[in-house]
Amino acid sequence: MTTLASDDWRALLREIARGTHGARALDPAQALSLWSALLDSRLPEAVVGAILIAYRFKGESVAELQALLQACAERAQPLAPPAAPLAILPCYNGGRRLPNLAWLTALALREAGFAVLLHGVRHDAGRLTTGELAGVAGARVAQDLAQADRALRDDRLVFLPIDVWCPALARLLARRDELGVRNSGHTACKLMNPFTPGSAAHADTVTLVPVTHAEYVPRATGLLAAAGARALVFRGVDGEAAIHPNAPRTVWRVGPASIDEVQLVPPATPDPALTLDNRASAAEIAHWSAQAADGRLPMPAMSERLVALACALARRPPRRLMPAQPVGAGVSS
Repeated sequence: MTTLASDDWRALLREIARGTHGARALDPAQALSLWSALLDSRLPEAVVGAILIAYRFKGESVAELQALLQACAERAQPLAPPAAPLAILPCYNGGRRLPNLAWLTALALREAGFAVLLHGVRHDAGRLTTGELAGVAGARVAQDLAQADRALRDDRLVFLPIDVWCPALARLLARRDELGVRNSGHTACKLMNPFTPGSAAHADTVTLVPVTHAEYVPRATGLLAAAGARALVFRGVDGEAAIHPNAPRTVWRVGPASIDEVQLVPPATPDPALTLDNRASAAEIAHWSAQAADGRLPMPAMSERLVALACALARRPPRRLMPAQPVGAGVSS
């Protein structure tokens, strides 16, 4: 474990806390030392707050985010590669303005042949989290990594709370309640991958990365591309891993050697397939999502297209597409 002396963190804080125009990015080694000390609770509380607010103003460089992800990966519990290609859905925001459609996305991806790892927070005041939906639907909410491994193998779907997977990152995310604003951990958590870049398991993974603000797109796509990841980056509904059913959206496709954009356009507004609103209960959303995912009810066209893009990125044909909405309809590159 690298020790960060008080003189060291003071020097690093002076670099990142000079404001929007005066601050500079730390080099990878400096950033890794700083994030490691922070995640291991080896810094004074006042310094932790200063670091997080400094990055809130400065913004993280790709290298600084890479260092934070490396520090989190070194502290995360290991996950076994599933037999099927893996789709990863980060679920850290919950539904508020619309029903939480991340659960529908997860079920539809499983229907398409993926094993699906949902990870995130268990609860969020005033929002319906995907973890709560998973529990209501009777899916496995893993209490340890052994349960997560079994659920991915047997059910091809699991919700893995971040406090189980990476307690150090969960503590960083919880700083939001103390400071009142999000921090760098809320960006890093959406880019987490349980497998080492360059490994076969990493190459067989597609991550759906929902962003809430446009300025995070270049950082997210740059970091994912540098790691050789396969990912879809898009503006999520309420920040969840779901796409808005009634609004045009840009999806950035990150592949091993390229980044390109796809424009998705809804066929009708509002999409009649979405029969729920934000007053729907968790049980109602879980029931409707299961029926839409397996074809008993129509699925919103934008969700269908997002799943089709994930299948194409994973180089596998989707098992079921809405006959009335072929993959190319409403899609332009």
